[in-house]
Amino acid sequence: MNEFDFTIIGAGVSGLFTAIEIIKEKPGAKILIIEKGPSLDNRTESDVYNGFGGLGISEGKYNFSVDFGGDLVDKIGLQNTTYYLSKVEEYLNEFNGKDSLDYQSHYFQAPDESKIRFIDNKVKHLGRKLSKEVIKSIFNYLVENNTQVINSVNILGIEKKNSKFLIKIEGVENLIISRNLIIATGINSDFVTNLSDKFQLTKEKSRVDFGLRMEMPSNQLNQVLGDDLEVKMFYKDLYTYCMNKSGNIIPKKMLGFSLADGQNHREGKLSDNLNFCLFKPYYFEDESRLMNYLNNMMEEINKGNDELIGQKLSNFDPYFKKKNTINKSMNYRESDLYIYLPEDLLDDTKEFLHELDVLLDNGIEGNSILYGIDIKFHSPKIKTDSTFQSSVEGLYFVGDCSGVSYSLSHAAASGIYLGRHIVE
Repeated sequence: MNEFDFTIIGAGVSGLFTAIEIIKEKPGAKILIIEKGPSLDNRTESDVYNGFGGLGISEGKYNFSVDFGGDLVDKIGLQNTTYYLSKVEEYLNEFNGKDSLDYQSHYFQAPDESKIRFIDNKVKHLGRKLSKEVIKSIFNYLVENNTQVINSVNILGIEKKNSKFLIKIEGVENLIISRNLIIATGINSDFVTNLSDKFQLTKEKSRVDFGLRMEMPSNQLNQVLGDDLEVKMFYKDLYTYCMNKSGNIIPKKMLGFSLADGQNHREGKLSDNLNFCLFKPYYFEDESRLMNYLNNMMEEINKGNDELIGQKLSNFDPYFKKKNTINKSMNYRESDLYIYLPEDLLDDTKEFLHELDVLLDNGIEGNSILYGIDIKFHSPKIKTDSTFQSSVEGLYFVGDCSGVSYSLSHAAASGIYLGRHIVE
């Protein structure tokens, strides 16, 4: 069978949730999912960010806030965004995700003079083990409902003829024919760039978020956390991300770079520390300039052997005084961060920590560690209509590759939204 109603390129959460919703809205629809990476069963630790399930099996952390994680509110409105985020949670529970670590980070009432903004956020944190079980359950549902999945293949060419898309994939002699083509490749920017160039689609600037991951005593933020496990803070265009109380910092590989990532306490051994990342967005005129900048920066940081840099907070900024010893959770090369990282990121980080220090009765521990660097990648935003359809009829871009979402929850929500509207 080589002719399909819907072909989805990319088996990350946006593609999978699109397929789920198409099945629910139009039972019997012929769906094909094409994934460049390995199947779920064949994914290894080195494939954490590549293969069936995509980033959905990394830490599996879904934030159900309309205030961050993407621009869905601008795209589909506040009411729709709220509704479709709730559907993501519903489907995660339906596909064996009920045993996740669920919590609410409540709004902290900061003094009026504080420049830090705190927001409410509901979190569903699956972790890697449960994420794989959820993705496996989704896979079984898809194949039981007329969906064909092809893994570990490259797409050799895409054409459009007589209102249908003709797709040539590696190892398959006959062309794939599809009435609708949904691109859900996440941050696979090369593929999206080449396709958008071929069909002369309009793109905006390329975005990447650089961040420092901070490790401090586990009780450091109790004053703003209360009984919660996480608090969301914003300062200027900085935002906190992936806070893990009693968790550890671990290395991760992404796009060939070695980065500093956070792990929740259920995934590894309990620690006496808390970690979170503080991100700042940056924009480049095109993808080639972005990658040139990244390659140069990461070559100096990783030194060709996956090294990571870090700096004690008291060395980074003498304003902060040492009080207690902190047991680091990951090795790093003690470095002057200003040698390697953007100056405005570091200056704004200092300002944020000063503001936070004022809010805390006991201040911030100078033995806290700043690790460099974590990176959140974004695809260039493709111009699409309110249903994620591009200027080419039947060609859709959804999830992170659309540039509209940059989180698991918003990517999945955009997929559900598209799946419901594409069958109308």
